[in-house]
Amino acid sequence: MQRHTTLTALAALTLVAAAGCAPVEGDDPASSSTQTLRATTCPESVTSDGRDPRNAAGQIRYCWPGEARCFCDTDGDCYAEEGHVACAPLLTPPALTSPTAPSAVGSVRDSGVVVRPADAGTAPTPTADAGRAPTPMADAGRAPTPTADAGRAPTPTPTADAGRTPTPTPTPTPTPTPTPTPTADAGTAPPRTPTPSPAPAPAPAPAPAPATGTTTPSSGLRAFPGAEGFGATATGGRGGRVIYVTNLNASGPGSFQDAVQQTGPRYILFKVSGVINGDVQMNNGDVTIAGQTSPGGITVRGLHTTEASYCDQQCGANARGIQNFIVRHLRSRPASGSFPDGLRLRYARNGVIDHLSMGNAEDEAVEISYTNNLTIQDSVFAETIGGHAQYGGMLINYTNPAAGYALDNLTIVRNVWNRIQGRYPEFSRESAGAAAGTTLHVELTNNLYWDQRYFIDVNPTDISGGNAGSNIFYQMNLVGNATYAPSSNHFGFIWLQPSGGGTSAYFADNHSNLWPSRADWDLNNCCNNYNGSASARPSWGRTTRHAFPAVTVLPSTGVRANALANAGAFPRDPMDRRLMGYVASGTFDSAPNNTNPANDALRLNFTGAGPAAPADTDNDGMPDAWESAHGTNPSVADHNGTTVSVSMTGVAGYTNLECYLNELAVLRVRNNA
Repeated sequence: MQRHTTLTALAALTLVAAAGCAPVEGDDPASSSTQTLRATTCPESVTSDGRDPRNAAGQIRYCWPGEARCFCDTDGDCYAEEGHVACAPLLTPPALTSPTAPSAVGSVRDSGVVVRPADAGTAPTPTADAGRAPTPMADAGRAPTPTADAGRAPTPTPTADAGRTPTPTPTPTPTPTPTPTPTADAGTAPPRTPTPSPAPAPAPAPAPAPATGTTTPSSGLRAFPGAEGFGATATGGRGGRVIYVTNLNASGPGSFQDAVQQTGPRYILFKVSGVINGDVQMNNGDVTIAGQTSPGGITVRGLHTTEASYCDQQCGANARGIQNFIVRHLRSRPASGSFPDGLRLRYARNGVIDHLSMGNAEDEAVEISYTNNLTIQDSVFAETIGGHAQYGGMLINYTNPAAGYALDNLTIVRNVWNRIQGRYPEFSRESAGAAAGTTLHVELTNNLYWDQRYFIDVNPTDISGGNAGSNIFYQMNLVGNATYAPSSNHFGFIWLQPSGGGTSAYFADNHSNLWPSRADWDLNNCCNNYNGSASARPSWGRTTRHAFPAVTVLPSTGVRANALANAGAFPRDPMDRRLMGYVASGTFDSAPNNTNPANDALRLNFTGAGPAAPADTDNDGMPDAWESAHGTNPSVADHNGTTVSVSMTGVAGYTNLECYLNELAVLRVRNNA
């Protein structure tokens, strides 16, 4: 029998019922060991502090009075924020597509970054819940407390997108953001002995709350409700035609490749499930790739933009990239295939990568070059293989501003690095002279680094070409990131030592399990000699956020639970379930990090052809049953109508098909199906 050792022993958490989210008289959360659930009086439309309690899709409601901090999903399950008293189920949870759901998109109250105050004091720890996911480890006084909840994945409250050129506005009042409950999708116990963590460090002092951003709402719709950051206003295929992928061939009619290489606005949907044994080249933009429509999930052997060969500055304006794109819920696992990267974006502009699972690549899980106005969110980078694995995470590299392809404006939020040895990311910027004197704007927030083996590496100078040694600059927000490493790791969180005066960075609420009493500037260290010594804020350190497009900000204590619930492509496949099993149980796989020990990169959740796609008589992308339920016509291609936009998202302008695709994505994550 295989034994898994949790990193730190867990104490029992008390879930105390609440009336209106206030502690029940006589219940002592410090001493009670029972779980009591009673109805809450959390209002239907507003919380006790007057804020809108639901996001744009009407999915989550909050109570926030006093010390009781909780959120409730549409199934009626309510969860406590770490270290606080829990709410009980709602009497009447709102429907997912409630016509009365107030909008959070584009509203004044949501301009800027949604933040949660940091927890005060030591967080309690949950008791194990029989039949659910393994108990999370206690993180030296800052434990992620939610128990696993069978497939329900709460979505953090979206914020208004600030567009590509944010303008400062008065700082809004912070809106509470939940710590989501991890899914029970931890998979089976991996067949090797995990590596235990070092003994718990003393509980840290309360961390300061991340500062609220100063941004303005975009005048346009976001790519989908929940899209955030620099790429969030991409329109993808909005208003275009529907193309169904009807086979798993690497090319030819009905293939994914054929759909991608067509031109004009288009939505690409899937009637098939399984592995496409070839890499997919994304040639042409104005496209929405909706992997969530595959009944059982789609895996490709590499996903990348097209370039004939590596040409750096010689490519010029003739480079063929992709512009205006939305890609959701795909897996890319090259697995020793012909293409070495999980995702390679070169000469790309204005896009959102959402809920992708990338790994088992022989080069990087992700490379980003000559690309700007990009968001990568809620994705998984895992288990790169072979001799290059120590560089296998995310490489952010080449730029070509003279040709209009500057490397700039990147949002990287709520992602997971799991069994990756390096590049968390690595900002190399090694173009031959082109990077000198340029500034890269980066939002790096709420990412989880599981089994950390290196640090975020930020190169301060141009390293090649005639301008080698010239300064290159950064403006960065690094907020609420969490690293979990075995005791053998001696690196800090980030190594940022800028040259010249053009770099500035905002650090807040970043956390390492190895040095739980240290945070932020204390963790800016490298080179295998980090010992947790305190560091003062440097001259280039900011006390307020850069005014980048808005993102949701969770406390670092909630990052792990959020990743368990939300990260990667859904439904999760065997590889993601195995990897998330370690995150859930608080353990690290002892197998070498440059291997896929379970040989599961291309395994599926099903046998045979997989689940059948729903009937769609008019081939407009919306199933007949869904159309009948929502008042659209299953016999008429009305996918570009907007009749359900307000009722489903709270704002006008989303097409009927976009509303269906967004609802389907939400349900995939919540139900892991």
